[in-house]
Amino acid sequence: MAGIHNYTESKLTTGIKGESHGQKNEFEFSGRRVKAVVVWLRLTLTKVFLPDGYPGSVAPGYLPYLLLSNSATFFTRLQGAIDEYAFLKGVGFGDKVV
Repeated sequence: MAGIHNYTESKLTTGIKGESHGQKNEFEFSGRRVKAVVVWLRLTLTKVFLPDGYPGSVAPGYLPYLLLSNSATFFTRLQGAIDEYAFLKGVGFGDKVV
């Protein structure tokens, strides 16, 4: 495992004159890490929310429909949670006992 880590660090050199060859470029390293996380997140969300074979297996308007449908569901559930909280506060739930 250490060999993989060392190989990764050796590839992430700055290339700036005056710096040692083996020194990591922190910006390049973090940029690659962020890019890898974004790719992983995109693939995971695609697998979770989109059907197999997307985009060839669905109608052209499927993605906008999916986004509107899921956002409507999210905000409906959020409104329900806020309503429940307000109701429970209104009847005194959570108040200090005197």
